[in-house]
Amino acid sequence: MSAASAAAAPPKPQPKPLVFDPTAVPGLSEKLLRSHYDNNYTGA
Repeated sequence: MSAASAAAAPPKPQPKPLVFDPTAVPGLSEKLLRSHYDNNYTGA
């Protein structure tokens, strides 16, 4: 791969952080919410 083609590659998208406090959701654990988010929305 040449330097020119490497420079033209688009940046990889960055996942947004959770928009809520997972510790504040009654009935669901923080671990469960973070794991679901990581597995389904961050490409883990």
